[in-house]
Amino acid sequence: MTQKWMFPIVCLLLVTGCAGADTPSTSLAADAPILAVHYIDVGQAEATLITWEQDEQAFNMLIDTGDWNDQTTIEYLHEQGVNELDLVVGTHPHADHIGQMADVINEFTVLEAWMSGDETDTLVFERTLDAVLEHKVDYHEPSAGEQVEIGGVTIDVLHPETLNGDLNNGSIVMKLTYGEVSFLFTGDVELQGEEDMLDRGQHLQATVLSMPHHGSNTSSSEPFIEAVQPSYAIYSAGVDNAYDHPGEEALEVVRGTGATIYGTDEVGTIVVSTDGTTVAIQSEREEADCVNINKASVKELQQIAEIGPSRAQQIVDLRPFAALDELTDVDGIGEARLKTIKEEGIACVGQ
Repeated sequence: MTQKWMFPIVCLLLVTGCAGADTPSTSLAADAPILAVHYIDVGQAEATLITWEQDEQAFNMLIDTGDWNDQTTIEYLHEQGVNELDLVVGTHPHADHIGQMADVINEFTVLEAWMSGDETDTLVFERTLDAVLEHKVDYHEPSAGEQVEIGGVTIDVLHPETLNGDLNNGSIVMKLTYGEVSFLFTGDVELQGEEDMLDRGQHLQATVLSMPHHGSNTSSSEPFIEAVQPSYAIYSAGVDNAYDHPGEEALEVVRGTGATIYGTDEVGTIVVSTDGTTVAIQSEREEADCVNINKASVKELQQIAEIGPSRAQQIVDLRPFAALDELTDVDGIGEARLKTIKEEGIACVGQ
């Protein structure tokens, strides 16, 4: 499998006992097939590309496709050299998740498509079904308890069991397992959906969690996150989005497990690669080119707009920060100054 992504390594950690960023560094096995999960920066939307190989055969899977008014996902797939997708999943029919699904099916060879079974009367949804029919794509509406294997990767469907018309809580939730490493993909499932999975006794533990509903406070209940026990949590959200994603309450719950959190609004596209034992995380925005507010000295922090000696010292005293949004805890930094800091693009959060 040709790896097209060229991002700096943020952390490289063994899975065994690797909650948090203090685990000793190691390296991916040079001769092992690598599975890569690309959490694509599609703004206030979601799209995740998964690539791997078995016996020299390449496999590609796409979970959600980004927003209806943006072509980022299409462009990213071309950049990665993708021509064929073994499986495309639309977790639920909201336009920020299936927005480019019709375009993906029209642009690439898609062997199979999964959707939740919920319906809407939107043009985006109708275009998606039309594309499935036009290209004769195998279509399936999975339900909890199903398990499939594609190229040595196991996919367990954990949700939904039944539908009730609640599009978010009807999101397809899947756990993908490769060796000892697992990824939980959650769509926009909210508290009710999380509770349903817990009540059914689903095996939720996963190495990497895709935070539900863009990290919203309507999701990520403490019982659910405790059941997942992620080493890493990743959310997809747009910078300064109108929904205040991610929510501080949700971040606090995830942070309480010791998980390391990454957001596309903070570091751009995130690629998690694994040989089935070890996990490497890479991000689009190079940490070396930013001022890490959790590590920089008082002097270095003053390179950031709106940060003078006094605020720099407060930052040091208040560390660690899970997200740049928490800089509003510093005296004199309100939403306007926070926006200036983000737009400058110098500040970043590292664990």
